[in-house]
Amino acid sequence: MKLNNFLKEMDITITNTISIVLFFGSLFLTYWEIEIFRKTFIPVYIPIFLWIFPGIIITPLLFRFLKEHLKINSIYQQLFYNITIAGGITVYTFMAINYFFAENIVITKNVNIIKTGSLAEGKHGCSQPYAEIKYKEQIKELIYPCGTNLENEKEVELLLKKGKLGFEIVINQDTK
Repeated sequence: MKLNNFLKEMDITITNTISIVLFFGSLFLTYWEIEIFRKTFIPVYIPIFLWIFPGIIITPLLFRFLKEHLKINSIYQQLFYNITIAGGITVYTFMAINYFFAENIVITKNVNIIKTGSLAEGKHGCSQPYAEIKYKEQIKELIYPCGTNLENEKEVELLLKKGKLGFEIVINQDTK
């Protein structure tokens, strides 16, 4: 009885609990999608479109629901919520299908390095080095583990697979 009173007083319902779990779950999916994006040759506008567009589409459909159940009155907050949930799920699903259901045929390509650099220092205490390459008219940064020295490298050997949706995936990247 006390628990029911507490939940009622705090306005904790199954609906808003599921909504919160969906929100944070979608944030995690977006993080994993970024990890897949780093390994996929895909124009950046495709995942951005797939992240934003579904949220815009469902906002009018969920406007009253979010206002009533989550007390979100602002259209901007609703857009943020809907883009995070619908976009996170949509873009992760798209990228995961391409990545995890890739063809089994592996091809090798040698590509020139345009420039090298390093990312800002991350959670592992080092700044990860990267090599910028151009492959099929697309510029991509290949991220390497901490401690990898890329300063004198001129070329990278890529092992690629064709993804289920046609976008190539980097399986392995070695400097030459």
